[in-house]
Amino acid sequence: MTKTKQHLTAAIPEQIAKSGKRILAAVSGGSDSVAMLAALSEAVAPQRIAAAHFNHGLRGKEADRDEAGVKKIAESLGVEFVRGGADVRELSLPGESCEMAARRLRHDFLRKTASELGCCAIATGHTANDRLENVFLRLARGCGLDGLSGMSEARDAGGGIVLFRPVFEYTRDDLRSFLISRGISWFEDSTNEDTSIPRNSARKRVVPAFLSAFGSSAIFSAMRTLDNLRSDAEYLNSQADLQKDKAVSPDGALIAAELSQMPYPIAGRIVMKWLFDADTDPESVTRKTVDRVIALCRGEDRGTVRTDISDNVFAVRTNGSVRLEAEAGRGKMHPDRIQYSIDLSPVLLGHTVRLGPFEFGGAHGGVCLTAQPSEGIERSPRTAPGHLPAACTISRQAAASPLSLRTPEDGDRIVPAGKHFSKKLSDIFTEMKVPRTQRRTIPVIALPCKKSGQYGIVWLPGYAVSEYAAVKDGRSVKLIITRNN
Repeated sequence: MTKTKQHLTAAIPEQIAKSGKRILAAVSGGSDSVAMLAALSEAVAPQRIAAAHFNHGLRGKEADRDEAGVKKIAESLGVEFVRGGADVRELSLPGESCEMAARRLRHDFLRKTASELGCCAIATGHTANDRLENVFLRLARGCGLDGLSGMSEARDAGGGIVLFRPVFEYTRDDLRSFLISRGISWFEDSTNEDTSIPRNSARKRVVPAFLSAFGSSAIFSAMRTLDNLRSDAEYLNSQADLQKDKAVSPDGALIAAELSQMPYPIAGRIVMKWLFDADTDPESVTRKTVDRVIALCRGEDRGTVRTDISDNVFAVRTNGSVRLEAEAGRGKMHPDRIQYSIDLSPVLLGHTVRLGPFEFGGAHGGVCLTAQPSEGIERSPRTAPGHLPAACTISRQAAASPLSLRTPEDGDRIVPAGKHFSKKLSDIFTEMKVPRTQRRTIPVIALPCKKSGQYGIVWLPGYAVSEYAAVKDGRSVKLIITRNN
C-alpha cells in the first residue's frame, strides 16, 4: 500500500466490503480511532457504519468530553453513534487489574453491539506504531515467535463477526496529518502521559528513540519483519496441529516416544496447547515449563518420573505416557467438580427460598442462591461469567426440573435464549477473557444430565439463560446468586 499523509485508504477485507452488511467502528476519541472512522466513512457508504464508544467511568469529565466529541464527529460524518459504559472498578473480577477489566467490558460491549446491529465486522484503529510498541513490550516480558509477530490485520471475533484493523499499515503521524487535512479534531487521553504504565513508556520513550536512531522509515522495515515472522509462526502452528494426534493419545496423555522425535518448534507448540487444554495456570506455562515436559518425554530413566508444572501440579511419565497429576498423586489436575442438588419446588408454591452458603472454595469464597416467584422476564446486563451478584428469570417448567448448582465441566455447552446455536462454555470464557484460574470456581445452574436434544447449562450467571429455560408465558422464577463474603 502506498502511504501518503493526505490520502488515507481504509483497508477492508474483500468479503466484508462485498457483503453489504454493517461495520461497527470502535472509536475512543483518540487520533487513531477517529482517523479510522473517517477513512471508513470515505471507503463505504456512511449508512453501513456505526461508531461505538465505551465510557469506562475512570476519567470523570475528560471521559464525558470524549464521549460527546465522538458523538459529534459521528454525526458530522453521517454515521450512527452507539454509546456504552460501565463502572470498571465496580465490575472488576477478583484478581483482575483495572486495565484488564476495562478491556474485557469494552470488548463485550463491542461484540454485543455488533450482534444487535447486524454487523459483520468490528473495526479498530490499531496502527503500525501499535505493532512496534507491542514488539518492545513483548521483548521485555519474553515471548516466542507467535508473541513477537504480534497482532494480525484481521481475525475471527466469534459469532460470525470479523475483527479487522483498517489503518494497520499507517503510522500515527500519517493519521494525524490525514485528520488535519480534513479539519477533524481528536481528543488526548491524559492518562497516556503516565510513563509508569509500560505501554505508555514504550510509546513515549522507546519507539521515538528507535525511530530517531534509524530514521522514520525503519518502522516499515520492522513491519515487513513482523509479517515474515507471522508467516513462519502460522506455518509452524499448522504443522503442530497436523502432528498433535500422533503425540497426544485419545485419553489426553502425551506419547513420550512420538513427541521425542519431533523438532522443538513443533513439540513445544504441542506441549503448550496440551497444558492450556488442561486449564493449567497460564503463568505456569513458560518456556522453562515446556522444556521440562519435553525433557521428561526424552528422558531414559525407568519407572515413574515427574517434573514440576506449578506449586501442586506435576507432569508424570509412566510406561511411556505423560499425564498431569495434582498433589499427592491424584489422577487429574483439578479436584472433583463441586455440585449441589437444588430443589425449587417450594418456589412454585409461592415461597421465597434462600439456599446456601455453597462453599466453592479458594480465595473466591462461596455463593448463596435465592429463588422467588416472579412474573415476566428480567434481563440482567451481560457483565462477565462469574461476576456476582447476578440475577435472571427462568421458566417455571425449567424450575420444576431437577437442577444443580455446580462448577463448569469439560464439554459444557449452552444455547443462549433467542439463539439457534450452542456454544462451549470454554469458548465463552476465552472470548470474554475470563482467566483460566477462575473458570473452575464460576457457579452455573445446570440439568443433572445432558438430555437428548438439550445441553446441560440452564444459566451461566453474567452471560445468558439457555433457550431451554427461557420464559415464554410470563410466569417465571427469579434466581439471584450472590457472593458469600
